[in-house]
Amino acid sequence: MADPADHATFEALWKKVTEDLDDDGPHGAFIEHARRVNLLPEAARRYRLYKDELGESADPAVLERVDKRLGGITMLAMAELDAQRTEPTPPTMGRVLTFVAVFLTVAAIIGLFRALAG
Repeated sequence: MADPADHATFEALWKKVTEDLDDDGPHGAFIEHARRVNLLPEAARRYRLYKDELGESADPAVLERVDKRLGGITMLAMAELDAQRTEPTPPTMGRVLTFVAVFLTVAAIIGLFRALAG
């Protein structure tokens, strides 16, 4: 969880974003800070609320910029989740040898029963 100083920085950066939506600098700093302190979901929520506050009557270019930035946050969050996902570990040689040993034992037992039955 982010500490109070991180939240204060987050708030200050968000204020800069809303003051000049055309400037990519504050947006980049805001998103990087949100990523670093695990506040990407809150950043996305802020952009969605901001878009709702602007309403349908807002300048379409502004709404498009907000949508673009919200999409960027979504992609970044998905990439972060993908990076955290652990890949299944490949079977170790011990597992392979155990499987082979069990298979050979079962085959030998089946062969023994066939020999005794025939």
